[in-house]
Amino acid sequence: MCYLMLMETAAASDPFVASLPVFAKFESVADIDNYRPLPDGWALATADIVDSTKAIGAGRYKTVNMAGASVISALLNALGRQDLPFVFGGDGALVAFPGSALEITRNALAAVQRWVADELDLTLRAAIVPIKDIRAQGLDVRVARFQASEAVFYAMFAGGGGSWAEAEMKAGRYRIDPAPAGARPDLTGLSCRWNPIEARHGEIVSIIAIPGASRDVRDFSVSGFRHHRPCRQAGTRWPPGAGERTGLQFAARRPRYRGARHGAGRTAMAVEAVDSVPDDAYGCYR
Repeated sequence: MCYLMLMETAAASDPFVASLPVFAKFESVADIDNYRPLPDGWALATADIVDSTKAIGAGRYKTVNMAGASVISALLNALGRQDLPFVFGGDGALVAFPGSALEITRNALAAVQRWVADELDLTLRAAIVPIKDIRAQGLDVRVARFQASEAVFYAMFAGGGGSWAEAEMKAGRYRIDPAPAGARPDLTGLSCRWNPIEARHGEIVSIIAIPGASRDVRDFSVSGFRHHRPCRQAGTRWPPGAGERTGLQFAARRPRYRGARHGAGRTAMAVEAVDSVPDDAYGCYR
């Protein structure tokens, strides 16, 4: 696992960040009232590893993980901020930042791309997408904070804008080019020293909630989290029967990275939340 310093409240220097709602119950991640829209003039810095699935299949999962986390470390160190909202996706990351920091962010992204290419032998693509362009598409980027413990906070995103920004980056738009040879980012605080998680009962299942396109996000807190795990008490069953209302669709698949340590006996499960949930609502750590 890659560790950085977590989103801090005490050090928050931006009025927007300081005003973000904080919730301690994880099910509140599905309550859109807990989120606030990013201010006009902000932007999203997004990056990911090209052909990460191939690299993982070759046994380079830890290297891919390090490259993705390095984006967050490089940007927050360059900006001198520990309070900016961000998410870590394993092979990439997204960081929200004010437009006044555009040039510094651009240079940091360029430098980390160069470092990933030179030191890790991977290709990191990156982009900076203005919030105004996201909203022009009828989407938004809303942020909240989940308090996992007394001193640990995770940024949560909603609104569809993060996913759209990532898709634009992969299409080659808003691209940031790598810095010249020799450029290096400031990666102070980054550490990747984790061990593989052993399967206790023969397989590991991953569940991913993905929003549907036409349902009210408020429904998810009812249809999703109320049935979020198997329940054996009388009068309750999972999954719901054919006559019961549910917003979830399932798709199980074998992982493509068959060379992974526990890949041969695993099944990955994707759960599509048709009733919708904040689309990029997942936390991250720094």
